[in-house]
Amino acid sequence: MKRLWLVAVSLVAGTAFAQDKPGKYYVGLDVGQSRIEATSGALLAPADDIQHGNDIGFKGLFGIQVSRYFGVEVGYTQFGDFKAENVPYSCNTAPPCTYNISASTHGPFTNLVGLWPFAERWSLSFRGGAQYSQSTLRARDPDVPATATDHDESSFGFLYGVGLNYQVNPRTRIRLNWEENDQLALGLNLGGGIGFYELGSARLTSLGLDYRF
Repeated sequence: MKRLWLVAVSLVAGTAFAQDKPGKYYVGLDVGQSRIEATSGALLAPADDIQHGNDIGFKGLFGIQVSRYFGVEVGYTQFGDFKAENVPYSCNTAPPCTYNISASTHGPFTNLVGLWPFAERWSLSFRGGAQYSQSTLRARDPDVPATATDHDESSFGFLYGVGLNYQVNPRTRIRLNWEENDQLALGLNLGGGIGFYELGSARLTSLGLDYRF
């Protein structure tokens, strides 16, 4: 009787452990500070002004943990908005001529993930992939309403990043990530002048959580 009881307890414990064991799929959400870089200058000349804008960005993802050291992710990133005022540009009237900028970038991505477990519950992650960025750029000289310009563009860019992970339990992981999207340039001319404004890279430093199921 005692032996049968031990066998029953072992079967129940084994079944509970199997049910608690996570699968290879996971979903995640990261939220943090985004940084969008842009340049302005004269056409066909080196940029003479590099500006940065910060905002709140987020990323949602779905992943497959192929092995302990390798995974694949797809998701969507919103880098937020970038704003700049009193940006100088070349004009046909008496200088100085300045304009205001409003820009945003977002889009879906896919990347490969390499993992290095370096301690119990701790690991480093390395990401590389591509992002399809949808960018919007609006510019206007407040003194010349006719210069109002909108420019929308979609393009592929390289996506790469690093992260530090802490495994809270078999299903839940906390993530601290940094990533950059080097998208193709988004530029415009303003009011017939020869100035340009170019939207370049976007970065996201975030804290997130993912759940395996």
